[in-house]
Amino acid sequence: AFSGKTVTTICDLSCLTYPEFHPAKRVTWFKFFADRMAKSDHIITISNYSKGEIVRYLGVAEERVTVTYLAASNNFYPEEINEQGKCYLQSKFNIIQPYFLSVGTVEPRKNLMCLLKAYSIFRKKHSDTDVDLVIVGCNGWLNKDIYQYVNECKMQRFVKFLGYVSEDELRQQKKNTQAFVYPSIYEGFGLPPLEAMACGT
Repeated sequence: AFSGKTVTTICDLSCLTYPEFHPAKRVTWFKFFADRMAKSDHIITISNYSKGEIVRYLGVAEERVTVTYLAASNNFYPEEINEQGKCYLQSKFNIIQPYFLSVGTVEPRKNLMCLLKAYSIFRKKHSDTDVDLVIVGCNGWLNKDIYQYVNECKMQRFVKFLGYVSEDELRQQKKNTQAFVYPSIYEGFGLPPLEAMACGT
């Protein structure tokens, strides 16, 4: 058996605090390893909020948990919006009109249903609007109702699901958006808003 010191990184405890937002197997796996993680010589996490949860739920002493803050990549920086960037978004993603942008895995924890309902209300109140909604992120789980809602509300023309995009593409999307929207219910930190701010959004 390994007898050396161990340092464990825990980004968040959403599997314990919001198990309904994760597949059952993932929750079972996390609970199985939770005691082992708690016995690590030291734990690294990404925010004071996550540190507080680790102390509270895993019973770890505060001095055994260190926060190492996240930062946006150097690839996210403010620059003037130019026609070249707009043309790239149009040719690659068919983004022609002004748009709101949201970034996150397409699954319940990211609260996209709430975002879509709010966007639907926005369109009804501003029927002459030309602002689309662009959602960037890989498919997660339990998301059929999200796509179904878009279809039921006949918003397929206005809501664009782009899936995974590169950092360069994401920078172009963040700097050109009208507004960045991040309605996630739970995050250990939440890097996408910081990246948007770094782009000047």
